[in-house]
Amino acid sequence: MNFEPFELERLLSDWEQTVEFNFAESGVHPVSLGELLQLSDIDIKEFLETPLNYPEVNGEASLRKKIAGFYDGAKLENILVTVGASEANYIIANTLLKKGDEIAVMQPTYKQFSGAAKNLGVKVNSFSLEAGNNWALNRQELLDAVKRYVDSCNDRRVTTIEYILINNVNDGLDHAEELSELLRQIPCKVNLIPFNQFEGSDYLKPSGNRIKKFQSFLQEKGYVTTIRSTRGDDIMAACGQLVGQVNDRTRRQERSFKNQIKTKAL
Repeated sequence: MNFEPFELERLLSDWEQTVEFNFAESGVHPVSLGELLQLSDIDIKEFLETPLNYPEVNGEASLRKKIAGFYDGAKLENILVTVGASEANYIIANTLLKKGDEIAVMQPTYKQFSGAAKNLGVKVNSFSLEAGNNWALNRQELLDAVKRYVDSCNDRRVTTIEYILINNVNDGLDHAEELSELLRQIPCKVNLIPFNQFEGSDYLKPSGNRIKKFQSFLQEKGYVTTIRSTRGDDIMAACGQLVGQVNDRTRRQERSFKNQIKTKAL
């Protein structure tokens, strides 16, 4: 058996804790445990009294309950909390994939999932982001990878294309026309996702009227088109917003700390 090693993780394991400057790290500088507690509403006494025993391996029950609350009909047993994306990737690969399957993976990316899939005997098709085009998606490569995957299946499955609608960016009827022409290459249905706007963002959610017009245009072209209902945006918990909220609170804390220093200096 040819085993494909996870080269990036091997590099980081050898060097990330010993070098002065780590240019291979894609994350932000970590906060301390004390800073994390300051950002939260938790009572530090409650935190200090947490027993150091074996936790629930599928995620603490109260956390899973909160996550399940974002999805209609979801129960605790439907939610699995993992130790980072790496564990989730391996679970997905070993649960959904088997030898002889085909998948499409974006490049460049974190190559762990591709390696895990190849080690299971799965054929990996890739599509790329173009460095010379402001890292724009190579749409034709993506569609080719999807077509190869669909053609390899023994059933008559239909691909779902998820399209994020951003006000006055890609929500016009000209964009709908371009999308409908592009998707003629594959049997598919379209799921429209209105952008979840948040404080500090330059992008906005389209009006309900623009969303409906976009949907109607695609439906007239023969596409089954649905609109995803947004969940969690009222409490800044929609996809990608929690980290933005934490970052914003961190910046406010930094500004407050700097102001305190200035005051003391005066």
